[in-house]
Amino acid sequence: MMTENFNKLLEKLRQRKGWTQEELAYMTGYSTSHISKILRGDHSVTTRFVNQVCDLLKISRYSALVSFHRSDRFVKLGSEVRGDVIPEAEALRAIEWGDYKFTTFWYSFLNFRYQDENQNWHFKDFSDLTTETGISEGRLKEIFDCYYKPCDPVTIEETTRVCKALNKSWHELFALTCNDLYDHHIVNVAVTFDRYVEHQRSKRSERFQQLPVDKLSEGETTFLLEMLKTYRKLHLAPVPE
Repeated sequence: MMTENFNKLLEKLRQRKGWTQEELAYMTGYSTSHISKILRGDHSVTTRFVNQVCDLLKISRYSALVSFHRSDRFVKLGSEVRGDVIPEAEALRAIEWGDYKFTTFWYSFLNFRYQDENQNWHFKDFSDLTTETGISEGRLKEIFDCYYKPCDPVTIEETTRVCKALNKSWHELFALTCNDLYDHHIVNVAVTFDRYVEHQRSKRSERFQQLPVDKLSEGETTFLLEMLKTYRKLHLAPVPE
């Protein structure tokens, strides 16, 4: 789901509430001139400003930080913002029903981008990631860019596969968004889903657990991963038993 930068988010909130710039300035304790420059995007926003606005206007700190970090880094769950773990089924249901949607951060997939001599950004080759996730290259590009380009909603399965393939925590790559800036429950869903993906990343399949293997060497692990990539690239099928 697309994520607007914090300046635009604050301006939309002001318009929806029917506040004048003077009223918003009074509520936040800043001058009208300062607020006006921020709403126009002429003045950079700081983390301190975002946190103060969240406290004074009672809006979701998580949603505000997702918007604020849209292009520079990710929201650090547990340090920048905290939430409570809720029943896993409740969090998954809220996402599946569309109450909350996945978004990404530009910074999260920086390793898959490069700049040409004209400073234009392009995608690198990530056929290995396509192979490891089973997600097409075109769809991965949509997922990487969904913070600013509309696309079909990113699914639970897609986020989990990407996190597994890149060996990253969910919150380092993704975030949740919703239409209500006053929804404070969103951070609880995010914290719970982050924990869910972490469990999925570390979980070994029952079939693998049954193998008589105590410990794989680094060389064996590398070999098996390369074999798996080849297996998927060639769309091979297992030999019938």
